[in-house]
Amino acid sequence: VVEATGVGRQRWLSTGALLADATANELLLAEHDRWAALAPHQRLPILKALRSFLPTCPLCEGSIEMGEETVESCCRSWEVVAVACNDCEQRYLEVDAKTIEGAVE
Repeated sequence: VVEATGVGRQRWLSTGALLADATANELLLAEHDRWAALAPHQRLPILKALRSFLPTCPLCEGSIEMGEETVESCCRSWEVVAVACNDCEQRYLEVDAKTIEGAVE
């Protein structure tokens, strides 16, 4: 969990997801003046989406794949589309499958 003054809190799925976001943020700051003008709450959804394009895991260099899984909590279970490393199992993205199904229809 990261908290910045005036920004609030953000929780990442994994250390790999945090590393991917921090690296992408630094690259975008260096290459695009308009990126710096965006507020952190505007950057986060973009950085999160960019994680789905990672070809390899930044932690172990393993392959990253997208697949469907069932996630369970104390009260319910639901289907998600997850982007994760096949080798070290770092999760980079998790989206409720119903959200994606509704977007396609």
